[in-house]
Amino acid sequence: MVLCIRLLTLLFTYGSRADVATAFVTGFNSINIDTWLTVIPQIIARIDTPIQSVRSLVHEALSKLGTCSLVATIIVLKLARSSYVRITLRVQAAFIRKRWCIR
Repeated sequence: MVLCIRLLTLLFTYGSRADVATAFVTGFNSINIDTWLTVIPQIIARIDTPIQSVRSLVHEALSKLGTCSLVATIIVLKLARSSYVRITLRVQAAFIRKRWCIR
């Protein structure tokens, strides 16, 4: 879990750099998906980041996690909506539409 948090910190801080984005994707794919499930709240907290490249990577990561554990992703999205983490309905809806190819 510590490695996941470190990778996320790098992504959120320097994710606009191509080499950092590539390193994140490599790290994401090399760490067991079950480990990533423990940090879904941290990923969702940045779902609406203003940096487009980071936002795309966050959406991609959540899509992969949703493939593995759809229930976990939906529960965390629901909790994030009703908790201190402010995620706009528009961003949530866009993510869900993209994930499940809904128009």
